[in-house]
Amino acid sequence: MGMTQVKGIPLVKFKNEEIIDSLQSGCIYMNKLDLFRKMEQAEDDDKVGDNIDGLLHLHEAIIHLPELGESQEVHNQGIKTKYSDDYCYCFFSLQPGVSKFEFSDVQKTKMEEMGDWALIITDFDKFLGRLKEKAEAQGFELYHGFARYFDPNNDSGNVLFSLLGEEGLKNVSFLKRNKYSYQQEYRFVLHKDGAIEDKVILQIGDISDISVKIKSKKVLEGYIKKADSINLFYMNFESSSTPDPDPKPDNPDPVEGK
Repeated sequence: MGMTQVKGIPLVKFKNEEIIDSLQSGCIYMNKLDLFRKMEQAEDDDKVGDNIDGLLHLHEAIIHLPELGESQEVHNQGIKTKYSDDYCYCFFSLQPGVSKFEFSDVQKTKMEEMGDWALIITDFDKFLGRLKEKAEAQGFELYHGFARYFDPNNDSGNVLFSLLGEEGLKNVSFLKRNKYSYQQEYRFVLHKDGAIEDKVILQIGDISDISVKIKSKKVLEGYIKKADSINLFYMNFESSSTPDPDPKPDNPDPVEGK
């Protein structure tokens, strides 16, 4: 079985083939975090949906309201911030500090349920650069990072401390309950004050030069290993198909996908 080289943070997207093809052709379809809250609330979908996604979750707290001169008890509640309705695109990723990774049985089952095809980004910096260029051209600020998983039955001082200040408050977009920890998400998030769009579509151009399309099962049965070189990884699978001889359009029809 062959090896594929990955520069920078490994990113993998598991979806159906239509969404994977759309992604590889350069269409980044970013939904509001509010959509994912509604998916669990209205559709009972807790695989993609999360009813406190993008909210500051407080298990037990007392909030002082100076404008009212009173305090209010909070029990298992999500608090909105100015970043709670930002636009998000997620990948599976390797968590920091891990030198070799194999998918657990739970991950194999749940990831394949998300889709039978996968796209691996093979150059993180180039992908990030293309995203940032298009985001800024549309007036958005792009921020990104690993999801942080927390126990909703406890209020973590470390989590609350990470949210201090204007820049820290953005971290609310990376907070997820620990029931989703198998997803090991890396998130790209867009923010613009006053944005009203339900979704944002970034057309970054074909990314076949920095990605590999492959069957999900092949990825899930393989492993990821860090090389001796800094920020270089190897994944032990082969591409499932030869490159498409027909070039994809620069502005394909968007296909929705978290």
